[in-house]
Amino acid sequence: MATIVETAIQLVKLMAVVAIVAYLVTRTNWFFDVCNRKISIKSGILVVLIFGALSIFGNYSGVEILGALANIRDLGPMIAGLLGGPAVGLATGVVGGVYRYYMGGFTAAPCSLATIFSGVLGGLV
Repeated sequence: MATIVETAIQLVKLMAVVAIVAYLVTRTNWFFDVCNRKISIKSGILVVLIFGALSIFGNYSGVEILGALANIRDLGPMIAGLLGGPAVGLATGVVGGVYRYYMGGFTAAPCSLATIFSGVLGGLV
């Protein structure tokens, strides 16, 4: 059983992966259009694919705490929502949420909805 400090370190490592991907995305040419709210279909789909993949990565990279998994599944849709607005956040949340739903378990439905809502709420902010 891991201590609180070890668990926190593992989660920070996982968030560092997301931060590096977000940093690399900010260095692309199309990112400046996204920042200026000139989101084209192509750039919106690209944001959904990148941060949807991060949401799927967050599903796999959970850390067990007292039998439950703590993960970073909702971080990808939140960042996508902040970058692209509610529609992009919703689409990214659906990618991560549908994937989580098909993983099964008794928490499949609430975890999927939480992922979707995180993208929408990130977009509303």
